[in-house]
Amino acid sequence: MHQPATTRVCMALALLLVPMLRGQQGPVARLAGAAAAKTGQTADDTSPAHVIRTGKETLEWALPDMAQGAYLLGLTVRTGNTASNALNLVRVYRACLVDASGRESAEVRFRAPAGMKPLRTSKQWPHYVGDIISVDPIFVSGKGRLRIRAQAHWAEVRDVRFLAAPERQRVSFSLVCERTHALFRKGEPLSLGVRTASYVDRSVTGDFEVKLLSPDGSVVAGSQGDVTLEPFGTSTTTVRLSSNVNGCHTVLLEGEWGAHRYAAELAVGVVSIPPASSLSADSPFGVHPGGLRRLYQSGFKWIRLWDSGDVWCAHERAGKGQFDFAATEEKVSTFRADGFEVLAVLAYSPAWASRHPEIGYYCGAGAPFPPTNIEDWRDYCREYMTRFKGRVRYFEVWNEPNTGSSVNLKSGFFRGTVEDYVALLKVAYETARLVDPAIRIVGGSGTGDFLSWTDAILATGAGPYMDVLSFHAYTTPDSPESANLEGRLVAMRKLMVKHGVADLPLWNTEVGYWQDRRPGGRPATKAQILAKAPRELAPNWKASWPFRPITEGDAAAFAARHYYLNVAGGVEKLFWYSSVSSGQPLLCEDGSLRLICFAVANAAQQLEGLRYRSRTDLGIGKLHMHLWGADGAPEQSTAVIWHAGRGDKDVILPTGPSSRAIDIWGNPVELLNEADGVVVSAGRDPLILHGSGKQFAQARLRARRIVIPVDDCAVVSEVNADRPVKNHSSPAHHGDRRVYGLPDPGDALGWELRGIRPGNYRIEVELRTGHARDLYAGLPWYEVRHVGAAGTHLLPLEPTADPGRSPVAIMSKPGGKRAYGWAAVSDAVWLEPGDHVQVHLVSGFGFVGSLMLSEAAEERVVHAVNGVEEVVLDGRLDELEGVPPHEIAQRRQVVIGVADPFASTAEADAWKGTDDLSARFWLGWCSGGLYVAVDIRDHGGIHPAARGPYNGDCIELFLDLREESEVGSPVVSAGVYQIMLRAPDGERRDDIAGRPVPGTRAIAWRTAGGWQAELLVPLPSGEAGRVFGVDLAVDDDDSGGGRKAQIVWHGTSQNFQDPSAYGRVELK
Repeated sequence: MHQPATTRVCMALALLLVPMLRGQQGPVARLAGAAAAKTGQTADDTSPAHVIRTGKETLEWALPDMAQGAYLLGLTVRTGNTASNALNLVRVYRACLVDASGRESAEVRFRAPAGMKPLRTSKQWPHYVGDIISVDPIFVSGKGRLRIRAQAHWAEVRDVRFLAAPERQRVSFSLVCERTHALFRKGEPLSLGVRTASYVDRSVTGDFEVKLLSPDGSVVAGSQGDVTLEPFGTSTTTVRLSSNVNGCHTVLLEGEWGAHRYAAELAVGVVSIPPASSLSADSPFGVHPGGLRRLYQSGFKWIRLWDSGDVWCAHERAGKGQFDFAATEEKVSTFRADGFEVLAVLAYSPAWASRHPEIGYYCGAGAPFPPTNIEDWRDYCREYMTRFKGRVRYFEVWNEPNTGSSVNLKSGFFRGTVEDYVALLKVAYETARLVDPAIRIVGGSGTGDFLSWTDAILATGAGPYMDVLSFHAYTTPDSPESANLEGRLVAMRKLMVKHGVADLPLWNTEVGYWQDRRPGGRPATKAQILAKAPRELAPNWKASWPFRPITEGDAAAFAARHYYLNVAGGVEKLFWYSSVSSGQPLLCEDGSLRLICFAVANAAQQLEGLRYRSRTDLGIGKLHMHLWGADGAPEQSTAVIWHAGRGDKDVILPTGPSSRAIDIWGNPVELLNEADGVVVSAGRDPLILHGSGKQFAQARLRARRIVIPVDDCAVVSEVNADRPVKNHSSPAHHGDRRVYGLPDPGDALGWELRGIRPGNYRIEVELRTGHARDLYAGLPWYEVRHVGAAGTHLLPLEPTADPGRSPVAIMSKPGGKRAYGWAAVSDAVWLEPGDHVQVHLVSGFGFVGSLMLSEAAEERVVHAVNGVEEVVLDGRLDELEGVPPHEIAQRRQVVIGVADPFASTAEADAWKGTDDLSARFWLGWCSGGLYVAVDIRDHGGIHPAARGPYNGDCIELFLDLREESEVGSPVVSAGVYQIMLRAPDGERRDDIAGRPVPGTRAIAWRTAGGWQAELLVPLPSGEAGRVFGVDLAVDDDDSGGGRKAQIVWHGTSQNFQDPSAYGRVELK
């Protein structure tokens, strides 16, 4: 018999319910979606009662008669709307209970049960329906209403079922914070609540423990407590914690009731910046509040009212002259009272005034079109400006008007011509001058290719009708540097000069980054984000997923760098988008702040009252050092430094009495002091330094080996403009490198050397060296020249001596079997800042990659080992009193236990800092041999391994005692030793393992903060002048489960099989 389609769908949905209920009792009560009372819908909404068309509607039902208790909610809903992900809507559903007073309970979220496969109910559209279940129960204690929301278009709730919660879920432990946005000022206690609730018909006794994790993941405070609840009772226990560092903290809660364990986490923030009322209106830090009526105080001074309902079609929706500014009045009054300055946006025609009222739009029909009668626009501008005279002084005309056109009526925020826009701008400007000459009109507001739009409106006469020129320079998902923000700002300035408006202030009124939802109280990791990459875009998802989210750590670093670069480029204001949005929120779903807010808070505090001065050129384009200063203190400067490329770059500064460093969150940073200055490691996260301008002017790169990317080169000569010297980056053609092509003999490129220390350097250049049959056949094509104060010198090339940089042929068809690798200049060259290294093509078709400079001094012995009196291994470290120690305490020295030892953050690190594992050691020599004294700091517990010493707490002393000509050879042979000494599991230990020098003696003992050791190693030839290799590694196990970290003085984790990176010492 033929069944109607609706019957078939209902039968299929009934089958879908089976997996979800398997192992559970049937529903205690049920509600039909069709019986819902819908609120919040638009006037023209004709969708059924169970459908949420725009995401702003709410569905409500009166609760059925049920016993008091805890219930899981089962819903039959639309689970997905894309063919690639039939469950993409599950996360948008929220449910809560509403009591008689209208107060809502905590919202519950939903998940798809394991094995549930949604049913596609439409052949034409990707419309999937299935069953979902609440993650947590709701607690019914009497009459009330059930309320369900879904922040998505065309969501639907077909059926609601109340299921008795399992015993474990009838008691709950949760964390609550009454402070708005869970934001605290540095120095005040973090007051939180541990809320427990019982829906059990007997008394309940349990206990809990709370831990506070600092931004680096270490535990900085904690509390414990017990709780007793009456039947169906609730309790909130106040817990006060403290932290002396800025940034996003995580509160962890562990609860216990009987055999059941509970866990919860909550993000709380700590900032030290004062509220907006104390910040200057000159501050560049702006933000979009979205739907918030009160903004969080985390360093922002300016607010842009956009995507907040404060537009013409809302203010005058009902008809000509029927104004309603009540919501905007409330916001402006609150924001102003809280110390914020406001930028309003004039945009979006009401239907009665629009040229196309028949075309729908999310905020009202006809909104993105210009008005039919521009006098209606004039009247609206006058009304808005008059009502808020003295409180709102800046009005921006429209938002991103270059996203639409008068031809395509179906898309874009503004669907008019350039002339239409200039006419609106002119009227707004004229009106402002009549209402209040202090009002300023902001115009432009282009996004994407904002340069073409700005050029067009200025060419059409917009310049005289704006006081501020605005644009939107999004760079998501890339860093601002890789998206060429600086180049776009330079181009914008050139346009302003071209059109005679160079003196206009420049504002960047919208920018942001897509970020993922937090899986709990902590930010999503990169692995969690990548796991969500749309399957249909593989393997090229990076190019095919332009609006992909990035990690919060990346977003925070990029945001801070956006502000710094915008200000450096002459931009006076930048407004971050947005506080509350689906893809780019500054707030988490629980209202707590994301990492961007803490980076902005610190940047705003550090730059308050300062003006931008200049950039210090360190010779590498991606290595940034920018200087700010106060007008009244010309000798003092604030430097912001970061590296936009991969890994860290070390910069060395002269030691100064006022030097200090602040990290991205506003916390002090220890800098490494060396004999020739202070070392600053520049990485992804901007680092703030306070010191003298003279000190920063002497900044130099600190590296024994410096790689200067080909991107930092300049074209020296170009023979044929039709065959230009240009960059190439195709992996299929050139492998994993960027190169510049030199197509014609006579073409040349070069690098100006900036930021280096004067000295002897070995020079290597990455080149197309030849082909698969002869890897170095192409070397004669190139001529390397050194241009310095003494003139120009030719530098002969030869194959590199490093096998790791030898040429490799690209065997793909596009690669054409071309070989790429490194070639070296045969002798060391004296180089100074300002010198040039150039590569000229004399024949063939050349490709040139990066330039590498290695200090020739690194080949000389730099560590002296002085003679001492005869030593006794006595458990004391006073034999070398007064001798400076060798330090092993830097993150770059951690070779096992960090995500990337040269990265700038510690995400997912097992190593938690110097208290967790660090060491210092001393070297001396006597007739008995090489004396080594070691002091290890280890607060995490000491666990020597029973088998394989390196698997637990252990010292590994590496020695390369071969003939001097062989020292540093990258292979282990006779004369290379690895001496291992376990940490003591009692008071003392003296047994050694590994490959020790015969006759080696050692002793180890515990201390209050870790452990110490002495070793005496016989030297086959122990006379003054002897040169050999030494390295020291310390292994760490904090749990007894095996090694979690290794920190090494000079080498790598491969020391046991590669002695080439050992430190060099000389007996004195």
